[in-house]
Amino acid sequence: MAGLTAAWRLTDPEVRDQVDSVTVYQRGFRLGGKGASSRGFDGRIEEHGLHIWLGYYDNAFRLMRECYGELDRASSRPESPIQTWLDAFQPAPQIGLDVCHEASWSTWTAVFSTNDQLPGEPLDETPVVTAVDLLRRSLRLVMDFYQSLEWGPETRPEHRVASAATSGVVGVATALEGELRRLVPAVPSLAPLANLTDAVRSALMPLVAASPAAQRLWQLLDVVTTQIKGMVRDDLMGRGFSSIDHLDYREWIAGHGASPETTESALVRGLYNLAFSHRGGDPHQTAFPAGLGLFLSLKTFFDFKGSIFWKMQAGMGDVVMAPLYEALRQRGVRFEFFHRVEELHVGEDQTSISSITMGRQLKLTEGVEQYNPLVDFDGLPCFPVRPDLEQLQADEAIFDHNFESFWCSWPDADTVELERGVDFDEVILAIPVGMTQHLAGELMAADPRWEDMVTTMETVGTQAFQLWLTADEKTLGWQESGSTVTNYVDSYDTWASMSHLLPIENSGLAHPPKTLAYFCSSMAFDAIDDRTDPTQLANARQRATDEAISYIESDLGHYWPGAYDNDGTFRWNLLAGAETDDHTAFQSQFLTANVDPSDRYVQALPHASAVRLRPDDAGFAGLHLAGDWTDCGLNAGCIEAAVLSGVQAANSVLGLPRAARISGGYPLEGALTSRTKHTGTGKTADRHD
Repeated sequence: MAGLTAAWRLTDPEVRDQVDSVTVYQRGFRLGGKGASSRGFDGRIEEHGLHIWLGYYDNAFRLMRECYGELDRASSRPESPIQTWLDAFQPAPQIGLDVCHEASWSTWTAVFSTNDQLPGEPLDETPVVTAVDLLRRSLRLVMDFYQSLEWGPETRPEHRVASAATSGVVGVATALEGELRRLVPAVPSLAPLANLTDAVRSALMPLVAASPAAQRLWQLLDVVTTQIKGMVRDDLMGRGFSSIDHLDYREWIAGHGASPETTESALVRGLYNLAFSHRGGDPHQTAFPAGLGLFLSLKTFFDFKGSIFWKMQAGMGDVVMAPLYEALRQRGVRFEFFHRVEELHVGEDQTSISSITMGRQLKLTEGVEQYNPLVDFDGLPCFPVRPDLEQLQADEAIFDHNFESFWCSWPDADTVELERGVDFDEVILAIPVGMTQHLAGELMAADPRWEDMVTTMETVGTQAFQLWLTADEKTLGWQESGSTVTNYVDSYDTWASMSHLLPIENSGLAHPPKTLAYFCSSMAFDAIDDRTDPTQLANARQRATDEAISYIESDLGHYWPGAYDNDGTFRWNLLAGAETDDHTAFQSQFLTANVDPSDRYVQALPHASAVRLRPDDAGFAGLHLAGDWTDCGLNAGCIEAAVLSGVQAANSVLGLPRAARISGGYPLEGALTSRTKHTGTGKTADRHD
């Protein structure tokens, strides 16, 4: 995604005359990296995992709005079921947390209030969050939580006290609103809010033990109050959030008064799950930078546009990667699929990139100038699950090999050498840091910062599976269709109701699915360095499969009691497309174990931000960096970070300020580095993997 964003920025009409050409080199035949998806059996969307777009992703949404605007599908593809970006993304404000109270689990879901804003507005129209906005949204958050809680009979005393206390916060805050408008700067206005929430927190304290609802509201207020107090005491509005990134988030809020119950609450656990913050995949070994955790929580709850979450209305390959590919082709970008980077070479001066070695995995059929990766699926351009033999000098034997895999054993057709100054002038490295050690040995030897980054930053494997069932969600026992839920058992700690995708998959089965759900989690599987042993991937897949089957048989009944017989046995024959009625029916569904060095999730850990390299500071002339693993102002693994980094990498190529064409209040201070840069017209080889 970062590489495609860089290509988009480099071909922006306002700078297009500065760039002669842009070429994207891609391993295999799909675009998107961890965001790639394809259409498999029965038109099913097969993802790398669960992808949710958050409402504060202004830069990512702006990219897609521009992309769909240029495609103008109403004219170019009137038959397409997805015409505009608002067809591709829909608000998803329903979120659930699993909570354990007195050894009993329950799922609590809340529908967060929406607003009339849209993410990704043009830069000059992007609204700025004021102190008054912060107060209003804080109170709205409290009210959303309050209204979602099951208090029990109206006569219960804890309900009356909590209701009065919460209403009191709203009344006092409303009275303060006029005064808050006159408070400049925004920091002092945080103190009244902290005092208000602190008062309600104290009022609820005696009720926590007796009422799960009071406990949840109290923990929310504890988090909000603690964060506001910590921001004021640590002068984070002046020093910056990164000034506390050496601390773990739980450690920081505890240091400012959060209770042990709050630091281990579902709310806080949800933050760690969202960021796959399990070191080594161990759910009991969590870590997340305090400043980043605070910044993300503020962005997530107080800076969202339209809805806190947005869900795609088809696969990510369908609504993000394929449109970007088509629009970039229209802009003249060249795509070289089936090219795998082997090594980046440093010049004799040890300060510049001299050449790049690639393996050409397959050759194109004579007469095919560029490989076209897309197929038409009911009017929608999509990536297929297999490459197109008609465009390749190959036969069906290649179907047994995964050309996106670290362990692909198919012999290369030939070797490609790209020489700087001849084949390219500038290169953007958009390959994840987990793969860097396998292709950047010369960089690591020449610049100790590269060695520090590669050896210090940590990645984690992830696992995911998707289920299609012939019974609808209510029959299965789930009443909250469309929700995204986290915090239950560790094996697959997060899942989402995705049945809204069934119409666009358009099943042709005699017994079509009526329910679709995605499940995911981090995975305890060590980083892999041995390219010669493909059994490592098979072992990872088997482990993920075993955990998925165990989860279905033992834990899924928590959400879907209707999927089980009276004796507690899961009804495997509910799986659409299954030909057996035992656990082997799981083979008819989709599972992925993301342990490939390029697929592993890049974790945000305390201290690690210090070793990340900026997109504009690779340390070698001719080289720029793009990816959510860079120091891009949002140092967390997400689509918004990838887009931010891609824009900055392109700005670096163009010699523009780092923050050009970026919004969102991200910390992007600092000038471009003083290293030698080519800023004139020339070719740009943009590598995306």
